[in-house]
Amino acid sequence: MALYGMEWGVISGGGHVLVYGVNELLGWETGNYDVYVPRSDYQALFRQINKCPGAFAPLAHPSSGDYNNLTTAAFNARADSAVVGTVLRSGPATSTNTAYSNPSTSSYESTYTTLLAKGYHVGISYDHHNTTFNRTTDGRLVVVAPSLIKTDLLAALRQRSFYASDDWNAEVTFSLNGQPMGGIFTGGTVPALTLSLNDLDGEAIRSITLLKGTPGSGQAAQAVATVTGLTALSYSDAALTVGGNYYAVIIQQDGDRIVTSPIWYTLTTATPTKASQPELALELFPNPAQQAATLSYYLPAAATVSVQVVDMLGRPVAEITSVQRQAAGPHTQALPTSQLPEGVYWESIKKCGAVQFCSQSSKLYTQCLKRGTKQL
Repeated sequence: MALYGMEWGVISGGGHVLVYGVNELLGWETGNYDVYVPRSDYQALFRQINKCPGAFAPLAHPSSGDYNNLTTAAFNARADSAVVGTVLRSGPATSTNTAYSNPSTSSYESTYTTLLAKGYHVGISYDHHNTTFNRTTDGRLVVVAPSLIKTDLLAALRQRSFYASDDWNAEVTFSLNGQPMGGIFTGGTVPALTLSLNDLDGEAIRSITLLKGTPGSGQAAQAVATVTGLTALSYSDAALTVGGNYYAVIIQQDGDRIVTSPIWYTLTTATPTKASQPELALELFPNPAQQAATLSYYLPAAATVSVQVVDMLGRPVAEITSVQRQAAGPHTQALPTSQLPEGVYWESIKKCGAVQFCSQSSKLYTQCLKRGTKQL
């Protein structure tokens, strides 16, 4: 199975991003793009990714300051909706070694822990520079999908259902209250986590460590449970009061490292803190619109949602989505703008029965829509 995508960005003063699910070439070089995205403008890149239903981006070999200072700037909901992961390791991309005997040992795990602490919903992968026909390294990006077909693999990657492994055939099963790795869940019961490892070579395990973090706290995750010499771990977190994320680090006896993507869990009996709840990341493309537009938004937790187009007096003129329960994660809705008279309209999202109003200087939970003109 082969998947196509693009590597976007520059190494110096930028950073590389892998883009999947966008069936047009994004770029800035004259005559070498379908959609113009300014060089080193990663917010513009994330906006284009969010425009395409199902599209996503892992980060590649991140360095300090990359992606418009993503790891040091304030949490950005647009980036959170577009980026699904960052890497454990990169590979010898510029090597001329024809014996494939120089695998990379550089670690980028600190970027993973930093992004999680800031509140980003990212998993951990293995960089594409290592995929030299499986010769350079035993390391793998492991995708947990129901079948080896394009749609299932892309869906699993979009849902962060993957992990990074230095070992080429180690199989990890990780769940919280029966829910799989990479998911964002709510519930009224204490989170019970289970992890098991099956290595087809039977390699010995040095340790399994479960870590817990608080999204948006700025603090790195802390170990809450560790076992040594075993292939399984179970943990029940009775101390959870609001919400947290959990991931595991497995170290084999030969030093190989396996790191899982997290599972995010929020207790419904608690009132989530502002830091643990990212913004809706609502976007409208194109804006202004003539024939059609696409609304994209991100739910930090499952919610009851309805979407309407209203005129400047607040009167509903079109119902896009009636009241329905929607899962946590990214969502897109097609807007039939060609059916509306020319004018200015607002997109109203009702979440859990409360209308979220907007202002350009705060959280944009509505968007302006105008037909037949060039600017708002």
